[in-house]
Amino acid sequence: MDKDLTSFCGLWCNDCIPGNEKLYALASELYQLLMDIDFKDYVKIKSQKVAEFRDYDIFINVLEAFEKLHCYNYCRKGPCSEAGCAQSCKVRVCAIKKGLEGCWECNAYFSCEYIAEMQLFHPDIKHNLAMIKELGTDNWNERRGRHYNWSK
Repeated sequence: MDKDLTSFCGLWCNDCIPGNEKLYALASELYQLLMDIDFKDYVKIKSQKVAEFRDYDIFINVLEAFEKLHCYNYCRKGPCSEAGCAQSCKVRVCAIKKGLEGCWECNAYFSCEYIAEMQLFHPDIKHNLAMIKELGTDNWNERRGRHYNWSK
């Protein structure tokens, strides 16, 4: 197992949307195809009858912003993306400053304000940290919790 996939905070990198290679490849392919066929010119004409096409510029802006979230690295190797969470991740900075492999090595992780902030988005993060502490970075991921609130 690649322990680099275990982030400092106890998330599994492959569960993260910005790390989903297939999703980003498809989005990139769509964007490039739209540019190649000058879809914006088509939209100018069609938007007279199809109101949703009037929002095409917003759609393109979303695709461009989405690409900036794409992770090219794991957080252990440096900021993962141009605009992703590791750019200013307080958890990552704290763990590195304390010389920790991850938050599971810190006695205060259960009451940590940084982890509490993340728990709003990642509900099982404390469960993950407990699993890593108990099982180690090589064996915990099969018992990890939900990555996002909406995950199953």
